[in-house]
Amino acid sequence: MIESVVTHNHQPIIYTVIHDAHEHAHNLTDWQQHYDQISAGEFYGQIIERPFEDLQVFKEHTSQALSQSCLVWPDSIWLGISPQLQGKQNQSKINGLSLNSNDIMCRPGNIEFELTTPDAFDIYGLVISRDKLLNQANKQGVELNWQDILHNERLSIPDNTLSAINFLLARLLNHNATDSHGTPDHLTQDLIHMGLLEIFSKESPNQTVHTSYQHRKSIVDRARDYLHQHHERAITLSELCEACHTSRRTLQNSFESILGLSPIQYLRYTRLNGVRRDLKQAKTGETIGDIAARWGFWHLGQFAKDYKNVFGELPKETLK
Repeated sequence: MIESVVTHNHQPIIYTVIHDAHEHAHNLTDWQQHYDQISAGEFYGQIIERPFEDLQVFKEHTSQALSQSCLVWPDSIWLGISPQLQGKQNQSKINGLSLNSNDIMCRPGNIEFELTTPDAFDIYGLVISRDKLLNQANKQGVELNWQDILHNERLSIPDNTLSAINFLLARLLNHNATDSHGTPDHLTQDLIHMGLLEIFSKESPNQTVHTSYQHRKSIVDRARDYLHQHHERAITLSELCEACHTSRRTLQNSFESILGLSPIQYLRYTRLNGVRRDLKQAKTGETIGDIAARWGFWHLGQFAKDYKNVFGELPKETLK
């Protein structure tokens, strides 16, 4: 479901609800994204978005844990702010790096990054063009630390600044309180600009990285490339270890620290998500067996059971 709520002399508020993670990934304006569901249960996704010129503000809710590949529009800066990190820091990762409770995420446009998010996850997103951000900073006399902004995935900000920006975004993106959108667009944008500049004037990079991070990340990247190249057949752990030139224990530890999943879990979820996408785009005459086999599932009874356990419906219900 996609709904636009428009108030007089204002940009529309875009409200979307969907029950498929892959389709949900395509609902954010001007982003290129790919989502795989990595927890069991029916998916529910919601986006509330307020687009402006060279500025985008949104709130996203996802009911299931996800592995996300994201690309923001070019010449922009994205900030990701979760109002609920307390207790979920180790389950929330950007490029395999865990977040502290007062961290926000930051990535420049046109550079792909990966997120791992837990179930029942909310995140606010702010995207602004680099030119607009620089212009606003110059007007207010704020010096931007481009080294931090461009090269650090995690920025730490004081608790009071984090609380203030969460409060502002909650007011701007409350879909049910339409009276809160009576503020003219130019004043709304000014509030957002001031919030952004407050963040960038108070931020400090979180550069805490485990000594083994780079090594484990490279192992995971090699393993994922190998698994994607051979998704149509069952890969054993021994084969994967040999392909990555590493031990079983190191492979297991690398996947769990970077993705929060074991290699076997990752392969299973990736293949099941691949089947789901192909079922939704099936050509006339294609059968469930054909599509399942393409992703390395040969025992259809067990496949159907696993599929329903993850997505909450049978493959034949998806194919309709």
